[in-house]
Amino acid sequence: MADDKQKQRTTVSIYGQAYTVVGKEPPSHIKEVAQSVDQKMREIKKEILI
Repeated sequence: MADDKQKQRTTVSIYGQAYTVVGKEPPSHIKEVAQSVDQKMREIKKEILI
């Protein structure tokens, strides 16, 4: 089965740094994953400072 999806560039911010992600997933999904990664990194930082 051929995959007809075109690759897209999506810019996201993770822990204050901008990244461009290239892939066939919808930009909304890429942003959701990036937001989860950002949140986890901030949680880890909080734990380190305690």
